[in-house]
Amino acid sequence: MTEPLPVFRYHPDAVNHGVVRQRAIICDVCGKARDWAYTGPFRSADRPEPLNIYPWCVADGSAAQKYDGTFQEADFEEFVTSASIQAVLKRTPGFPTMNPIFWPGHHGECCVFLGDFIPEEQPELLEQKSIREELGRIARELGLAEDDLRYSNNSLYTLLFQCSTCHSYQLSTDFS
Repeated sequence: MTEPLPVFRYHPDAVNHGVVRQRAIICDVCGKARDWAYTGPFRSADRPEPLNIYPWCVADGSAAQKYDGTFQEADFEEFVTSASIQAVLKRTPGFPTMNPIFWPGHHGECCVFLGDFIPEEQPELLEQKSIREELGRIARELGLAEDDLRYSNNSLYTLLFQCSTCHSYQLSTDFS
């Protein structure tokens, strides 16, 4: 029986983003034979090739510490705590993006990454006040009609986040 994946503080759905895969490895960090491998982005001048990191070594920060690296390429709200930013950078699996992303924060902490926001596949989210507010904000910033954002757009990739305190939703965009 294989052990369950760790619960990542800010990335609960890493497996669905293809960055954690069941594959036998010898972890470069802990040196043990493992059944799971982290396969997402990792920025470090000292990273080995090929990279074999056990997801728990991501979650506990030992991989980032050993190779002096980060898993995210992101900008953050100025009011979020340094500890929250470090948790995202050094203990949260990265996921593929076209550009560095803006990682939203709320109540002084970085929000939880939930995955892609695809309006036509998640119509129940369009009923949420915080989603409607976020779509309005993005539409104003980009000079678009809000209705244009209610459908997937090939050049606009929208990421869904949630505040761990009040559970309101936040959106971040990435352009191809």
